[in-house]
Amino acid sequence: MLNIDKIMTDIFDFGADTYSKVTGAKKGALPDVSRFDISDLITEEEMESADKLYTPSDHVPDIKFRKKAALPFLDIYDGRFTSPVDSPFDCNNIINVRHFRIRNWNRNLPCVIMINGLHVNETTYFDWWCWRFAAWGLSSILFDIPYHIRRMPEGSFAGEYLISADPAWTMLSLKQSYLDTCEIANWLKDRGTGEIGTFGVSFGALMAGLYVCNARNCDFAIMGMPPMDALDTLGKISFGTEVEALERKGQKTILSDERIPRIFNMSTMTPNVDTDRIFIGMGIYDRLVDPKDVEATAEKWGGLKWLMKYPTGHINTFVLNRRFIRDARRFIKTEIV
Repeated sequence: MLNIDKIMTDIFDFGADTYSKVTGAKKGALPDVSRFDISDLITEEEMESADKLYTPSDHVPDIKFRKKAALPFLDIYDGRFTSPVDSPFDCNNIINVRHFRIRNWNRNLPCVIMINGLHVNETTYFDWWCWRFAAWGLSSILFDIPYHIRRMPEGSFAGEYLISADPAWTMLSLKQSYLDTCEIANWLKDRGTGEIGTFGVSFGALMAGLYVCNARNCDFAIMGMPPMDALDTLGKISFGTEVEALERKGQKTILSDERIPRIFNMSTMTPNVDTDRIFIGMGIYDRLVDPKDVEATAEKWGGLKWLMKYPTGHINTFVLNRRFIRDARRFIKTEIV
């Protein structure tokens, strides 16, 4: 019997593979980060424990905002602030944010922190979701994660420096991603915002999940195809092939460092929110995020009411998937607003 869903998945995967090959031809080898001394930015204790690496902060940043647009029910503001982590690249230490505020946002309305994915170099997809959240009664705030979009070092591609073969460098990037998100959540709480959630797809979903498993100022999460075993997913892309080549030369990398799974894999963690406040959309044909890992982690968490399974792959779980949109709206209307 002809399986239309699987055919559509194969088409999307073929398109994604072709795009990766074309753009990958423009990328060089893994960046050499050995020239940077980051010993004062991350401690041995932080690299040993997720509790230490993802230590919550109560600091409220001074975000300078200017109004970009005023609509009948929504105001859009652009802002920026300094990252709490002073990475070796100055451009990476300035965080640009865009805040979609419901006009009566001071009435304790919820807000979603939008977290972009790996190698994403523009925000069109996330802007689209911000508009959709506004229609559902939520404000949202979008920021560039480290080494992406306006935080890319000159001459690099989006995300080139986020995940490295070097364990310490990678853990520093995770620490910065976490603390940047924490600062935004603190700013929202300080201004009387209601419940705060995270949203992401693929790598962004991983970061959204890592945050809700470690932070204390987050109330819900919406994740599309979250890599529960991040190392397994990284091993399936070209990055993994390059890192495995370094392993064969005797270099210890993130694939063999025994500390990394405790820091990087959501499957080793437990959420700090009610699991009814966690939405996950997964594709049963996903080649990058093993569906069994998602299901096993959900079971470890005691089951997820909002674990939604679609006859899709990695890309078309969220691209042109009206079921994902429909179910996310049901989740918002049932659990959040």
